Amino acid sequence: TPSLMTDRPITREEFLDITNKVFEVAGSIVNDGIRKATRFEQYITKGDKTVVTVTDKLSQQESLEAVWGYKPGVAILAEEAEKTLGQLTARHRFTLDGLDGTGGYLMGAPTPTIILDHYDTHTGNVDHVGVLWAATMEMYTASRGQGAFRHEYPNQSISAIVPLKVNKQPLNGASVMIDVDHAFARVINKRSGEKKQILSDLQRRTLSQNIESLGAKPCSFYTNGGHYALVAGGRPTAVACITTAIGQPADISGTLLVEEAKGCVQSYIIEGNHLDPITVPNVCMGENFENTVADLVIGTNTIETLALLESALQDAIRNPLRR
Repeated sequence: TPSLMTDRPITREEFLDITNKVFEVAGSIVNDGIRKATRFEQYITKGDKTVVTVTDKLSQQESLEAVWGYKPGVAILAEEAEKTLGQLTARHRFTLDGLDGTGGYLMGAPTPTIILDHYDTHTGNVDHVGVLWAATMEMYTASRGQGAFRHEYPNQSISAIVPLKVNKQPLNGASVMIDVDHAFARVINKRSGEKKQILSDLQRRTLSQNIESLGAKPCSFYTNGGHYALVAGGRPTAVACITTAIGQPADISGTLLVEEAKGCVQSYIIEGNHLDPITVPNVCMGENFENTVADLVIGTNTIETLALLESALQDAIRNPLRR
C-alpha cells in the first residue's frame, strides 16, 4: 500500500529532482527517435486524429518508473493510460505526457516535448510544471509564486538557470501558435464516453483567418507544452498560443509557465455560440479530476493581445466563414 506521505504538496526542489530524473531518461528516448526520424515507426490513430507511437509508450513507461523510483506509489495521470495510476484516492497528483507533439514527430520535425506537472485536485491548481524540448534537451520549469525558468539541460547548475519573462511585442507582425488545425470534440465524462464539440472545422478555419486579419501569423508546433514555453520564453515574435483540443490537464499545465513569466492566461467555456471567460482553476476538482474545467485556453504576453484574440475567437464561434 502506498504511503500517505506521497499524498502531499511538494517543494520546488523536490519537483526539480523528480523532473530531472524523468527528463533525462524520457528525453533520451524521444531524442533518439527524433534523430532516427527516417526510420518507419508503427503508430495507431486515435479518434481525435492524434496518433500514438512506440516511442510515446516507451517514454511514458520509463517516466513512470523514474517518478515511482523517487516517490513510490504516487498518483500519476499519464497520457496513454486509461486511468490514474498509483494512489487512486490521492489529492496531490502528477500528470505526464511522455511525448507531446506526435504529429510533428512522425513528420520528422524536431519539435516534440515531454510534460510533467504536479497539481492539487482540491484547489484545481497546477503547482509545478516542467516542459522538455527533447531535440535540444532544453528544459522549462515553473512553480507557483516562484517564477519560471529555462535550463539548458536537466540537472544544470543553478547558477546557469535563466529566469523567463514574456515580451511586450504587439500582435501585428507576431506569431500565434494554435495546437491543432482540425475540429475537436473533447471527452467530458470518461466513464460514459460523452463528448463535447469545441470548434467545428469552419470555426477553426475562421479563427486562423481572423488572426491573419489582425496582422499576425497562425502557426503550430503541435505541442501545447512547447507553445506555452515559447510564449513564456519571450522571443520577439512569440506573443500568444491557443489550446483548442484539451485532452487532459497536461495539455494546459504549461499555462503556469506563462503566468510565472508575467504573461496573461484566460480560460473559457463554450456554451452554444457563446465564449464565456471563467475564473476557476483549469484543472477540475473532485471526482472529475481527470478532465479540465476549460474548453479553450489562451496564453499571451499582454492583456491587449489577449483582448484581440478573445474577440477573434468569439467571432469565429458566432460567425464561421462559409466555404
